[in-house]
Amino acid sequence: MSLPDELEVAELRRQIVEANQHIGALELTVYKQQKQLDLFQGQLRKIWSQLQGAAGDDGAALATDPRDDIPPHY
Repeated sequence: MSLPDELEVAELRRQIVEANQHIGALELTVYKQQKQLDLFQGQLRKIWSQLQGAAGDDGAALATDPRDDIPPHY
């Protein structure tokens, strides 16, 4: 193997190592984001169930009278 070939192989190996490091960093980022999404999803489910509980079975508690939104000076 000639010197230019050896340098090319060494450069390719360096690039592979660098690419593997970037892939590892991206995998860690995706892992952290998935944990956050799971947490947010759990919180959203909890809030949703609280809203459903407050609304009752027919959702009447969430319905408001449009007259309640009229400012008092009207």
